[in-house]
Amino acid sequence: MRELEEQQRPATGAEQRSLAQWSGWGAVPQLFDKDDWAAERARLAGILSEREYAAASRTTTNAYYTDAALVKEIWSAVEGLGFSGGEVLEPGSGPGRSSASPRKAPG
Repeated sequence: MRELEEQQRPATGAEQRSLAQWSGWGAVPQLFDKDDWAAERARLAGILSEREYAAASRTTTNAYYTDAALVKEIWSAVEGLGFSGGEVLEPGSGPGRSSASPRKAPG
């Protein structure tokens, strides 16, 4: 993200696919508060600015991770209920894991 911001350009297709894999800090809240993650926490603190680190830490309380296996099962259930395509609004999907599952969403 820093590189894209510094170069003031949109992400390439490959970069977009890579960024789409990021699930957010909600998947690893222990990184910010468990002693056994001290090495990783120190590495992250060295990579992020103080402001970025504080923001990342704050998001663990409201950034939720949905495992891809669960998303697949949810879409199977939705299809089983008769949904075969169309627009889907999922405002709580964060980075889009639910809407852009490994198995292409219907529609």
